[in-house]
Amino acid sequence: MLTVTNNLSVCSYNCRSVKSSIADVHNLCQNHDIVLLQEHWLLPFELEYLSDIHVEFLSWGTSAVNITGDILTGRPYGGTAILYQKNLAHAITVITTNESRCTAILLATDLGPVMLANVYMPTDYNNDDSYEEYLDVCSRITALYQDSDAVYLTVMGDFNCSYHSTFYDIFQQFATDNALVCSDMQRLGGVFTYCSDDGRNVSWIDHVLCSKTIDDKIANVQVYYSYQSSDHKPLAVTFCGLSLELSKPAECINTFGLNTGYLLWDKINVSSFQDSMSSALSQINAPDCLIQCNEPSCCNSHHHAIIEEYYNNIITIASNVVSTSVPTVSTPAGKQRIPGWTDYVQEKYNLAKDAFLNWVYVGKPKSGFEHLRMCKTRAAFKLALRYCRRHSEQLKADARAKDLLDTYNSHKFWKGIQRESRSKATKYATKVGDATGESDICMMWRNHFNSLYNSVSIADEKEKILSQLGKKKDSNISVIDVDTIIGAVRKQNKGKSAGPNGLFMETFVYGGLRLWTHLSLLLTFLCSTLLLAEKYDCDRVCATA
Repeated sequence: MLTVTNNLSVCSYNCRSVKSSIADVHNLCQNHDIVLLQEHWLLPFELEYLSDIHVEFLSWGTSAVNITGDILTGRPYGGTAILYQKNLAHAITVITTNESRCTAILLATDLGPVMLANVYMPTDYNNDDSYEEYLDVCSRITALYQDSDAVYLTVMGDFNCSYHSTFYDIFQQFATDNALVCSDMQRLGGVFTYCSDDGRNVSWIDHVLCSKTIDDKIANVQVYYSYQSSDHKPLAVTFCGLSLELSKPAECINTFGLNTGYLLWDKINVSSFQDSMSSALSQINAPDCLIQCNEPSCCNSHHHAIIEEYYNNIITIASNVVSTSVPTVSTPAGKQRIPGWTDYVQEKYNLAKDAFLNWVYVGKPKSGFEHLRMCKTRAAFKLALRYCRRHSEQLKADARAKDLLDTYNSHKFWKGIQRESRSKATKYATKVGDATGESDICMMWRNHFNSLYNSVSIADEKEKILSQLGKKKDSNISVIDVDTIIGAVRKQNKGKSAGPNGLFMETFVYGGLRLWTHLSLLLTFLCSTLLLAEKYDCDRVCATA
């Protein structure tokens, strides 16, 4: 299913280490469709970190760090990345740039393909090398645009260039050569996007360049001064009337609408859960016509439809009870956190933000009380953040020990250790072949294994099974009693993935007598008909039983 959006919000941010700015980047993802990052400082094998920042975002990035040498010296540096919402995946094509200072994507819009380039231009070191490198990056972007299918171009990022700076003539020539206008300079005045840590140097060096047609679609350009993790400030643009197709996740799993959060089964009160399940299931009754049916192999289509309805009613009610009775938390991949942020950093971050906004409000003085307060609160925030980054393992261990002391629950303690150990591994791929995003990848593998498992003819085995089921006409109706259901569910393993109907095995283990009674009736009805043989719906029976 595809829908169309007419508004697109894009934000550019030189984060100066995405690991230190993770909270700011996550907030930007909350409020924008596409986020362009410069200076993420990630190594090539750490780029999957970008896809873990926000659960609804995919990423594409390049690293500036060369790891081919035997020894790495100094801190990581540079790098660019583009984060975009998963529902935009069908409208986005990644462009390979082979350049760490630039990442680019192609947007499929109603105006035609639009190339969106994210740039981190070289710094001016007052030498020929930096001047030539600046020219080279501009030439590469121009070449990418000309070689692509794009009819319009948008370039955003850290240009390291302000009015009357050394690189300004190259900046203007680049815009002229590609028929671009500087959208932020046309709409804003007296702003800055860079502020040194001491507050003595501010400049406007982050920009957005657009083709004239795209520039006409801009509704708003804004600089966010409240973000404190980097020496740059985010620059955001909102396009109105620029239509993109949005993909709707495939509904291949969890068709009954169960909450997909992480269910805390160990937190439930089993007695209360069974009471809720019993009360909800009291709304449905076993169909009289099926109870009274004496045919060993009933072929009545009306009875088959009633069994389908009976099954759907049971699963729907069970799903609703789980959603309302079982506590949930967000899935672990939803947000990366800096250990110790709440205890050591959050308060200092808020103070630094307030002091910085007050300093801007009074005219950015380079001395006096407001300037001193801004510098001190910012330094305190940076110091606390650096402390948490350097002692992350110790802070994690302290948090685990505190949990153990507070709850005296050793199982929870070791479960937390195991969860943190798993978090160091790559959680998922964002693109496999032509499939992009979790839903498309899921459907790709589903179709692959569906064709694989059905590639060998089983006509003979199928005939034997149908023949055996047909023999039921001369036998008595099989009854699956409640004791059989109870014995079966008690043998099941807990803590496993949900079935095709979205229900976890814990639902049936803790469901109680009324749910078990309905399951015994349902399976008895299924076994007394040829419904399974006709529909081959064994996965639903297994998920129920």
